[in-house]
Amino acid sequence: MNKAVILIPGVLGTKLDDSNTIDNEIIWQDIRYNFEDFERGELTFEYDNQFFDEDFSAIVKPLRLEPLVYNEFWKRLQPNYQHKFIFPYDWRLPNEENGIKLKNFIQYLIAKSEASSRVATITHFDIVTHSMGNMPLRYYIKENGMERINKIAFVAPPFQGAADAIPIFTIGQGFFFTKDEIRKMARTLPALFELLPTYQNYALDSETGENINLWNKDNWQKNLIEETTDANKNRTIQKFIANLERAKKTLTSLENWKDKLTEDEKARILVIAKTELETLNDVVIEKQPQDGHPANYFDYKISLKAKEGDGVVPTASSCCYYDELATYVLQNRLLEENYAHAFLLKDNRVQKMVNSFLNTDESTAEYQHNIMGRTIHRVKGFTKMYVEQDGIIHKVSKVDY
Repeated sequence: MNKAVILIPGVLGTKLDDSNTIDNEIIWQDIRYNFEDFERGELTFEYDNQFFDEDFSAIVKPLRLEPLVYNEFWKRLQPNYQHKFIFPYDWRLPNEENGIKLKNFIQYLIAKSEASSRVATITHFDIVTHSMGNMPLRYYIKENGMERINKIAFVAPPFQGAADAIPIFTIGQGFFFTKDEIRKMARTLPALFELLPTYQNYALDSETGENINLWNKDNWQKNLIEETTDANKNRTIQKFIANLERAKKTLTSLENWKDKLTEDEKARILVIAKTELETLNDVVIEKQPQDGHPANYFDYKISLKAKEGDGVVPTASSCCYYDELATYVLQNRLLEENYAHAFLLKDNRVQKMVNSFLNTDESTAEYQHNIMGRTIHRVKGFTKMYVEQDGIIHKVSKVDY
């Protein structure tokens, strides 16, 4: 077996540039700041099964990885074989589309190795994903299986989304977005809708504490879904609704991504998650606020943050496949920096675990990380906790190990 490894970054992890400029002007770089001109990042309605840049003059392409997030991990990724590859992708587009592009990328690498006189033909790939990078790979597996895949390491995967994705669309915050102006752009990007939570108890009624289904458009803040006399605003509202409905369908189709995998193939998949960092667990919704806020007001001040996640993705999402896939959680460490979701690949425990897993023929049944200390644990299940805050009973899934 002649192998290569592929790294698939997460949302915002790839710089985007406008290839229709002389100097390939970068329109997105660095998770610390966002577009100067947000409209350049907007996408059209789906047309002929494709999304296009709304700005007709822009031709946006994925450029390269964000060095702040990935440089250290890339340098320390040391498989016992020679070839390493990066799969940059346009993280605005549907993950199903990027799954097809991943297939084309794998086929390209195989063909290139066959054509080259300097390397033996690559037959299999180890794949490491970070954050949303799990989704193109899962779409690939759903359609193509693991015939060409040797091992997989999912790091910080939002398998069932994250409540932290909700405020992206309402206040422009969450998942590393930090400006309220980004709301309008975010509502046009289909991939971001695929990060919305599907785990239990992610949205609660402020009066009754009952669960609210945000995959029903009528449960969103009314200012996001009610059309006005402003044609441009209505177009954004229509895109929001269309993207929400599309994401609901595509995520439903992804639920069976591993149904055709054999037990041997599942044993070649490792999941690494982080816990003990304050993470948005749920969002509290006021159906009829009395202070001038819109109906279905999302009140983040009384929403619950719990130390059951990596600062962005709760363990209820990242560890949801613990009973089928070997899943490990990392606790905080004293006297050392505890990296949150965006920078989890900088954690040397993650680096060591990935390298040791890829550099052995052992399956996860025999895998031992051999890292000193007592901060890494195999997930065994969840315990449901009830937390009262501001008169509301929140349900939190506490990971057991």
